[in-house]
This record gives sequence, structure tokens and C-alpha cells, in this order.
Amino acid sequence: MATTRLTGWLDRTLTRVDERTEALATGEVTDENVADYRARTARIAEKAAVGLLAVREAPDESRRRFDTAMELHGGAAEAGTDPLAERYYALRAGTLAGAKQAVPGLARRLKRTADGTPLYALDERGSLDRDYYLALAAGALGDAPAADRAAGRFSASVLRLATAGFFETTTREERALYGGRSAVVEGVLSRDAEAVARGLETVLAHHDGSAGGAPTELPCREATFLATVATAAGLGEAVPDHEAVADPLVDARALPDGPRPV
Repeated sequence: MATTRLTGWLDRTLTRVDERTEALATGEVTDENVADYRARTARIAEKAAVGLLAVREAPDESRRRFDTAMELHGGAAEAGTDPLAERYYALRAGTLAGAKQAVPGLARRLKRTADGTPLYALDERGSLDRDYYLALAAGALGDAPAADRAAGRFSASVLRLATAGFFETTTREERALYGGRSAVVEGVLSRDAEAVARGLETVLAHHDGSAGGAPTELPCREATFLATVATAAGLGEAVPDHEAVADPLVDARALPDGPRPV
């Protein structure tokens, strides 16, 4: 997968992350811009993290970059930049970083943020995301009933919106993303390895362009995170052998002991 183009991109991206984190550390970013700057830097750091796997096969350095992204996403949420999404990204990045000790706290903060976000303040997509995040947070905290309730709402909403043609007004790959997420969550809850495998393949179709949209050569963060969730739940055999799943980061130990992650 490592091409000269990707190697050059990775070098530039790593330099960019270092420059941006240095600017944050030294106070060069103005107060009114710091939250968005953190969020943007976190996203770039995540891309660098998967790039390190694709180009250099360096999982340890990749995990360190995900750890940086986790801290930056959390800081952006604290500062008020899209707190619900940033809390989720922090949990996902922390899991991919293998930050086992941090995951429960990240999950609790995500749950508090989701619980404190009124439904009337969200559009259809925001409501979908909220239930997805709640299911994952509750699972990471071992609260199976809460995970089941949130997952049920999420799956029902995905089906309702898909039937109503909602996703056709956006993009095909978005339908694949939400449909895949729903299948994985439901599959983990019901211990259905086939559903988990189907869901992961659908998320990967969102990623690689086969469901529409532009493909990417980098590993898929969402699929790798969901593969970790499934593996922690004892369904690792359902994870497809796909180059976009970053196998070196799929580590059930990143989640709390004895988890029922979803």
C-alpha cells in the first residue's frame, strides 16, 4: 500500500501535526480559535496515525498519535466545539490508542454529553448519532440494558429513515455507514457473528468507495474501532480479512476487563 505519494503525504502530515500541537502548547492560537484548532488538529493526527500503519507499519507510533488525538478531541469538547461528536471521537481514538485506563472515563463523559443533549436540538442525523454514541458508551461501561435501549432506537431509526429515502437525499456511502454501524451494534448485542461481519463489510464499503463516494488508501478508523468492540465481545471471528481494518490496533484489552462493549 505504501507508495511514494503516500510516503510524502505522511511526512508532511506528521510535520503538520507537530507544528499544530506546538502552537497549542505555546499559546500561539487565540482563545476564540483554540477549540476548533484542537478539533482540526485531532482529525489530522488520526489520519497520521493510520498513515503510520499503511506506510511504515509502525503500530506503536500509530497508537501514540491516536493518544494525542484522544486528548485533543477531549479538549475540543471541553471548549464547546461539537461536544457530542468530539466526545465520541475521543472514545474511538482512545480505544485505538489502547488507552484502557482512559476508556471508562471517556465513555462516562460521552454518556453525560449525550444525555444532556436534548432531542429537540438535533436533526435526524444528530439523533441517529446520539443513539449510536449512547449504545457504545453504555456498552463500554457495562450497562447492557442502556446499551440495548439505545441500540434499539438507533437501529429502528436507521431502518425508518432508509425506508423513507432519507439517505438517498445525502449520499449512498452515508447509508452504508449508518447501516453498517447498526448491523454491528445489533450483532454484538445478539451475539450474531454473521450480522457483525455483514455490518463491518458495509462500513468498509462506505470507506473504500464501493458503496459510492471517493475511496481512500488508508485504513478505516471506524471499521477498526468496531472490530475492536466486536473482538472484545468475543466475536473476533466475525472481523473480515480486509486491508482497511488495521489489525495491529484491534485489541480487546483496550476496553475494560470483562466488557460487554455494546
